[in-house]
Amino acid sequence: MRRPLSQFRLGIDGGGTRCRFALTRPGTRFEHVLGGANAHTDLANAISILTDGLNALAREAGLSKDELRGVPTFAGLAGVMDDTAAKAVETALPLDSVIIEDDRRSAVAGALGGDNGVVASIGTGSFVVRQSNAGLRFLGGYGADLGDEASGCWLGKSLLTRLLHCRDGLKEDSPLVRDTWQRFDGRVDQVLKFAQSASPSEFAQFAPTVVEAAIAGDVNGQDLMQAGAAYIDDCLSALAWPGDEPVCLIGGLGKRYASFLPVRIARCLAEPRGSALDGALYLADTISAQNARAVS
Repeated sequence: MRRPLSQFRLGIDGGGTRCRFALTRPGTRFEHVLGGANAHTDLANAISILTDGLNALAREAGLSKDELRGVPTFAGLAGVMDDTAAKAVETALPLDSVIIEDDRRSAVAGALGGDNGVVASIGTGSFVVRQSNAGLRFLGGYGADLGDEASGCWLGKSLLTRLLHCRDGLKEDSPLVRDTWQRFDGRVDQVLKFAQSASPSEFAQFAPTVVEAAIAGDVNGQDLMQAGAAYIDDCLSALAWPGDEPVCLIGGLGKRYASFLPVRIARCLAEPRGSALDGALYLADTISAQNARAVS
């Protein structure tokens, strides 16, 4: 006898550093975590990660591939820049009822639900969005090549740029810079070779070092964190944030910026209601509702 698949929902939060999966039915939730899935920098790898995660969830929940195929699914994926990329992922996955988008809307749904407010998502990549009665307005999210300010990737790139500026005497040296030089054996060619081929997640590996140095008072670490915080501040101004709506800092680095933000923003910081994965499940539920209306 066929399972009552209408009870299942599947959400995917595909970030640049890790990809999280959740399959739910009333009273039960199955989760699985794999490595990063960025559809822009490596589409084939992203599809492979997604397929592996779906298969793992199906095994854990005791679903056959055919049963999994009918589960309403929302996937928010880093690097989905247009409909072409979304369609490529959708076609490759063993799912019949799926929406593929970038990872922004699911993050907002998880953090704010239906309330007004701002979400600054700062992980390997970044974006800032305000949800108001007028709808959603997004800033950033353009990827590592030209954007993702304040992100882990951006911090890593900025640290290496600062490294070279200190070498040239344009900026003041500091322990953060000296320690980073040691990671490259003090060789410019090694820095440039790394930067030429590094992925966003590889650049982002430097971010925790920058944060720790900034907290310890390192001048260059503080400069970089303050520059990231200034970007968040600029985004709130561009979004016409009224100054009294909640601001949620999410992503692996989001909360690390709290102490670097102006007081007028810091006093409005609020905990997100849930995660981006929770938001993906919420949006998967809307897909199920739409399917139900379509057959009624």
